[in-house]
Amino acid sequence: MTFADVLRAFWVELTTPDNFRNEPYVALTNQIGHMGLGLVAACLCACLWFMAFGEMPVRLYMGIALSLVYLGFELGVQGYKGNDTFYDWAFVTIGIALPYLSLTEIAFSGGYSTLRLNIEQMTYGLIAALSLLVVYVTPRVIRKYSRQ
Repeated sequence: MTFADVLRAFWVELTTPDNFRNEPYVALTNQIGHMGLGLVAACLCACLWFMAFGEMPVRLYMGIALSLVYLGFELGVQGYKGNDTFYDWAFVTIGIALPYLSLTEIAFSGGYSTLRLNIEQMTYGLIAALSLLVVYVTPRVIRKYSRQ
């Protein structure tokens, strides 16, 4: 198997829709991965914007743009798959929103930016993320363990 074969197989794995209906742990880690993807994308885009323009992007616009880009990717690659599409998009969007809602640029100079972390907004965002994870995983736990 060549490296190109490995990459193709990984791409197929990554883009094959699955809501892990009867696997609560896999479903949980899948959606945490989606949040991580959103978080990395948000931070990377903010850093690239800062490097290009010398200031942080307007967080609301960048967050909406990234969320819509991911939704377009999800629909374009996998098509609409009901709740699987919704939850994947929602968790990526939460990952995007966490830094954009809780970090504010307060000063910049010489290639450095000072950011202020709003602990209260971060806490609310993390509670929302955890709540959605519970809503997402609970039916899978019930389905899996009620049969035993």
